[in-house]
Parts: sequence; structure tokens; C-alpha cells
Amino acid sequence: MSSWPKKIVNADGPWADELRYKDNTLNRESSLLSKEVHLVVDHRKLPIRQAAYAAVPGGRMIFAVPRGRKTYIGTIDTVYGKDLERPDLMKADRKDLLDAVNYAFPQAGLCLSDIEAGWSELHPLVRGERKSTSQISRRDELTVSDSGLITIVGGKLTGFRKLAEKTVDLAARQLQDEEGRIYPPCTTDRRTISGGLPESGAFTDYHVLKKVAGQKGTFSRN
Repeated sequence: MSSWPKKIVNADGPWADELRYKDNTLNRESSLLSKEVHLVVDHRKLPIRQAAYAAVPGGRMIFAVPRGRKTYIGTIDTVYGKDLERPDLMKADRKDLLDAVNYAFPQAGLCLSDIEAGWSELHPLVRGERKSTSQISRRDELTVSDSGLITIVGGKLTGFRKLAEKTVDLAARQLQDEEGRIYPPCTTDRRTISGGLPESGAFTDYHVLKKVAGQKGTFSRN
């Protein structure tokens, strides 16, 4: 026998505002979409030994991360208002990022033909008075509509566990107030995710990691 969920969390990223419109609780956009671009070049083209973070003209920051025989570089971000399903990766985007990298690493001299792969992604930022995506905070924001819909806007992937904890804690407090149910404290800060086995050292082979993690009961395909 099925039942309606007691709480619904809108964690739709770029589509969050669309769901809020359907909820009839949004009369203006709450998020500003930023298109972020990342590129991949051969490590010999940018032979850094460790991850680097550098300031470039325009008040922006870029990063470069070595990964085996490749180097990942990112990111430039611009306001985006086109197709959410397929954010484009324009030649101007690629050139803008390469110019920034060459500013930070003049010896690299990267050009468009050095790019081996690239992708763009959409990042919903909390809308404010500022118009430039580089000026907008990457803070997260939780809102609750009149219907009870909990919406997450903003934040970054690197803080996803903390954001999830805040969201679940909010829903738990609401259920406690409404039904008197008491939930135990969040344990995400004490749970090891797949690959997070610092006491076992670094693993470079997937099958070795799978075997060790399986023995510890921390490996999951899901």
C-alpha cells in the first residue's frame, strides 16, 4: 500500500526554479545559472606536479589538476539562459579559459588544438543584486514554501555532504514539531564513502580497492 511522502526536497539544481513555479510558490527567479567550462590537455602540455589555484584578470580564479597523463583545467563561468539539457561549449569559452591558463602559466603556451576534451555544466547560484557570476557567493540556501516544499539553491559539490546534512536535519525538525518523532543525530561525518580509506593508504588499482573496501564493508556499487 503506497502513501504520499511527508516531506519533499527540491534538489533539482538548474531545474529548481521550474519545480517551484509548478508549486505555485515562486513569483521571481531565485537562482542565477552559471555555465562553468572545464578542459583536458595532455600532461606534457601543462606538466604540473600538484593541483594549482591561481588568480587571473577579471577577478577570477582558475585551477589545474594533474591526473595521470592528463591535466584538467577550469573554470570560467558566465551567465547562462539557454537550453538546460545541453549547455553549449563554445569556441569563445575554450579560448577564454586557455587565455586565463596561459596568463597563470606563461610557459605553457596552450592553444585550441591542444584541447583533447572538454565539458560544460550548469551551476545554480543564489541570485542577488550583483550581475557577474564571479561576484556572486557560492553559498547555499534552503527555503520552505507554503506547501512545505524544501528547496536547495546554490552550494558546491565539494560541500554536498554538509548541505545534505542541513537539509535532512531541517526535515527532521519539521517532523518532530508536527508529529513528535525524534530522529537520531546525523552520522554522515562518521561514515566512509567508497574510496575513502585513509587508514589503508592510497590505491591505484580498482580491483585492489574493491577487495579491501569489501572486507571493511564500505564498498557499494550504488
